Amino acid sequence: MTFWYIAVQSFSPIHKDWQKYLEQSGLGSVKEIISIDQVLCPPAIRRFEAEDWKHNVQGNFFNDYFLNLDYLKRRVAGMEYIHTLAVVQNPDQEVRDEFKDLSFRFLGYDLTDHYGSVSALTNCGPLPLAFNSRDLSSLGLIYTYKRASEVKQALEKFYAEEFTKSIMWAIWQQIS
Repeated sequence: MTFWYIAVQSFSPIHKDWQKYLEQSGLGSVKEIISIDQVLCPPAIRRFEAEDWKHNVQGNFFNDYFLNLDYLKRRVAGMEYIHTLAVVQNPDQEVRDEFKDLSFRFLGYDLTDHYGSVSALTNCGPLPLAFNSRDLSSLGLIYTYKRASEVKQALEKFYAEEFTKSIMWAIWQQIS
């Protein structure tokens, strides 16, 4: 299992568009969005430096992900309102206990388009043939692999135009 790391900006009640988002999305129970959705939670690193290319994932639109956590932490040191996340792309089983770094906590699963940039859960949903707002945690994620798998299948069946090859992401947040 390969773990990638990404630092993303937070999206929460401190943002001026938060209330508008809650009203339009129908996700009133969400308290904050922690996601790899690049619209709501854009990557913290906006411009790549030459050194980044020695540490990031290259190809398939995943350049914002890094293989080296220490390098990523140095790059985002001093930035405010960001979350450093560890992720696994398309796990094939429940993985909540697979990441052994105690400075991270498991948050849940996100489902994105095949580019990994738009979350079906928080940027498109609820999508009634796949999931409803009760399926999401207060962070806008699905907590179990089983339910995330069911939602992924429903997205690909009923919303194939946008999510033909959706990606499931297991997400952990660094807490210390």
